[in-house]
Amino acid sequence: MKSPKILLTGAGGYVGSHVLQLFLEQDMPCVVLDDLSKGHRQALPSTIPFFEANIDNEKVLDELFESFTISGVLHFAGFIEVGESVNDPLKYYNNNVVSAIPLLEKCRTFQVPWIVFSSSAAVYGEPKTAPIREDAPHSPTNPYGMTKWIFEEMLRTYETLHGVRSISLRYFNAAGAYPK
Repeated sequence: MKSPKILLTGAGGYVGSHVLQLFLEQDMPCVVLDDLSKGHRQALPSTIPFFEANIDNEKVLDELFESFTISGVLHFAGFIEVGESVNDPLKYYNNNVVSAIPLLEKCRTFQVPWIVFSSSAAVYGEPKTAPIREDAPHSPTNPYGMTKWIFEEMLRTYETLHGVRSISLRYFNAAGAYPK
């Protein structure tokens, strides 16, 4: 019997590495998928199963999902620089939206029950009121925010059609450092 694990994508990055540290402290069984294009290998302990690949790598996804029973996904893999997204929008659409489709398909195929998505408050654009309510209109002002919103919409579709539940975390600028 394969042991259940939570899949963390992008755990070599800032937010993902902090979540991974909390999981390790709580003895939460997890596995990591990260291409390390923006993350850091030293953030990933050698005791954690690690697959170095992009989230669209079908061969690696097959190996990962066949090796472990994935009980849920925390998806932190994504490009996050607003300025870069304005200068190279297709890079962001490809990485943050198109490349995530194979991951969603594996979740559907292997009946993963839930995904937590690292989204952004950038989906709101320039809000009319503060504080921003969760149901405020979405009006992204840059490709980064738009790609986060599009992926949230894809998650809603997957929940409706395939039962893969999801929640999107729409935070502003994450700051601070893990005490250790």
